[in-house]
Amino acid sequence: MDSAHKSKLDKLRGLKGADFDKQYISDQQSVHKDAVDLFERYAKSGDNAGLKAWAGKILPALQHHKEIADKLE
Repeated sequence: MDSAHKSKLDKLRGLKGADFDKQYISDQQSVHKDAVDLFERYAKSGDNAGLKAWAGKILPALQHHKEIADKLE
């Protein structure tokens, strides 16, 4: 785990109740947005044909997960 991810985990460990929920939801929304953005870019203009096809195949599932994360309250 890199230092950025460890820091996020440590922050969550220090929170409880509504504060934990709020941070967890925010983190989930952020990482799902980043994943969708990354896979969209690679599916459109990646330089490895196999990975490009795989990114396009996985993208709908990631978009669905992002939609679910965006609806969390």
